[in-house]
Amino acid sequence: MKVVYVCAQNRERSPTALFFHRQLSKVPADSAGIAAEDGRAVSAGTVEALRRFFGDNAALEEFITGFKSKPVLGLKLARDDLLVAMSQEIRDELVKQCPDNKIVLLEPAKGISEPLRVTSSDPFMG
Repeated sequence: MKVVYVCAQNRERSPTALFFHRQLSKVPADSAGIAAEDGRAVSAGTVEALRRFFGDNAALEEFITGFKSKPVLGLKLARDDLLVAMSQEIRDELVKQCPDNKIVLLEPAKGISEPLRVTSSDPFMG
């Protein structure tokens, strides 16, 4: 089993969640986008936000330089893989694209009314 974080373009929210996951867990994880193009880098806004949070970090730099976006339908998903949607809109689309997988919605923390937004360029988040 692996955890797959899914947003729209796989350049902002899901890579951010993936990097945090890898810092906190040994459970295999990946990220993808429901409308992602293959091979794109993490967005500049995401890089800036991660560097602000983690500072000068070799693991972060390795992640940034090695990251390439990918569409969720391009992954070889196992039936027991857990898909974590970054928004309700993404979850709704995942139900259509990956009906055999367990899909959960990443909920905002208590007291936070808006989901994490790294930049405003995500077409699903406005």
